[in-house]
Amino acid sequence: MPEIRIIVTIRTPSDEAAAARLPGLVDHCRQVHANEEGCLQFEAFRSAMEPATLVLLERWASHELYDRHWRLDMAQRRAEGGRSGGGNVEFYHYQRYELVDEVWTPSDPEFRSEGVRW
Repeated sequence: MPEIRIIVTIRTPSDEAAAARLPGLVDHCRQVHANEEGCLQFEAFRSAMEPATLVLLERWASHELYDRHWRLDMAQRRAEGGRSGGGNVEFYHYQRYELVDEVWTPSDPEFRSEGVRW
C-alpha cells in the first residue's frame, strides 16, 4: 500500500493565538513521530505570509497506520474533553516524480498516464 501524506491547515483567530499554540503542536509532532509505528514525518509550521495560520505536515507508511494514529488521537482528545479534528485537511497518495524529457513524470510506471502528458 502506498504512503499517504496529510496536510492540515489551522487558521487561528490571531497571530498571538498561533504563536501560543505552535509549541504544543511541535511537542505533539515529536511524540507521535517518536512513538507511533509508520509515522515517517510529522511537523508543524507557522506561515510566514499569514502568521495566524499553522500547518501540520504528516507522512505515513500506509493508510492503515494513519487510521490507527487517528483512532488513538481521537480517543485521547475525547478523554481530555477536547474537540475532534479541526482545520482544513487534505489527503494525498505519496509518490515520487522524476524529470523525463523536461516533464515531471511519476517514478512508478503504474501511475503514468497514457493519454495526458503533464
